[in-house]
Order: sequence, then C-alpha cells, then structure tokens
Amino acid sequence: METLTPRQVRAAALLVTGRTARDVAREINCTPETISIWRRDPEFQHLVLQLKAEAMTVCRDMISAAALDAAHTLVGLVREGRSEEVRRRAALDVLNLSGIRDRSGILTPGTPAETELRKAEEIRLEDTRNWVLAQLRLYQQKNICQCSSPQTPVLLKASMASSPPD
Repeated sequence: METLTPRQVRAAALLVTGRTARDVAREINCTPETISIWRRDPEFQHLVLQLKAEAMTVCRDMISAAALDAAHTLVGLVREGRSEEVRRRAALDVLNLSGIRDRSGILTPGTPAETELRKAEEIRLEDTRNWVLAQLRLYQQKNICQCSSPQTPVLLKASMASSPPD
C-alpha cells in the first residue's frame, strides 16, 4: 500500500466499520465524491478487502472465545446448578449442542462432532504424510547431488511409489 495516503488508509478503515461515504468524508475532511473516486481505485479496494478480512478474523476469534465461555457456563450448570431441573436442562442443552442427541431426543451413535473430528484427523494425517514425503525427497535430492551413483535411492523410490500422481 505504498501509494495510498494516510487519509485513504483512514477512509478505508472507517468504511470497513460500516460508516457511510458522507460520514467518512466529513471525518477526514474531504468530499463524498473523493471517497467515491477512491473506491474505484484497485489498490484502495484491495486495502478495504484486506481490512474486512482482518475484521472478520477478529470477529470469528471473539465468537469462538464466547462459545468457549458458553460451554464452560453450561458445564458449570450441569455440575453445580442450583436445582436438579437446572442441571437437567443444562445437560440436555449440552447433548443437543454436541450433536449427541437429535431434536427428537434420540441418542445418535455417529455424532456430527465425531464425524468432523474424524475428517480433521484424516486431513491432518494426510498433510503430515505429504510434508514428510516432501522433506524426504528434498533430503534425498541433496544427497543424490553429493554422491556419484546415478541410481535412485530406495527410500525415494518408495516415497514416489506411495505418493499420488501430480
């Protein structure tokens, strides 16, 4: 963002917060037409998109933290609610939110949470496997360059055979 002025950067930040062009223009002491011209500038547009993405990340993090707080509150109510009814309702809420219990009240063996965790674990394992194979190839390529033998090392052959075609 080398060519954007500090006023343009400030305007982009204000626009991301939902302020109108007229409000932003008044805030940075320019005309709404100037804001309109800046909005057509690709570099200004890129900055606005970047700032929106950063704002969304912050919002997502805040919501995740709030969800964690809510989960702690529910667990606290399940364990230490002031009455049996409060504990029972909190327990049902936990079961419903976790996907262990569906809307009809039936306990389901393959919960969405378990399915998602299984998928994430498979992806993580595949990513780890691909990383290890890439590191192995790099290591062996360095060693191939240093040795006089033109043969492909056994480990490289094995990693090439087990990796999917590009």
